[in-house]
Amino acid sequence: MKSKIIENTFLVLNWLFGIFFLIAGIGAFENSSSNDVILCCIISCLLLPPIRKYIYTITKINISAGSRGLIIFLLLNFIENPEKESPFDTYIETNQVDESN
Repeated sequence: MKSKIIENTFLVLNWLFGIFFLIAGIGAFENSSSNDVILCCIISCLLLPPIRKYIYTITKINISAGSRGLIIFLLLNFIENPEKESPFDTYIETNQVDESN
């Protein structure tokens, strides 16, 4: 009984966060880079059960819940924070060469 409750809880959480990241990916079209859109859609695909089942029928690769969690955690680290300037942008700004000559 207890394992059924835990299984249903994880199923509900997968749906909620999967829909959240799908909406975030669609909303990122307007303000964010295309990388953020792609990452949010990949995270959504890893969470939503029907998409996971469809991908499994095509590839026959089953990704465990722990592996999915690790992949999602790593992908979240690549989503850009719009309020924070990336070190790469700072590097480009400080090392620009004056090509006007």
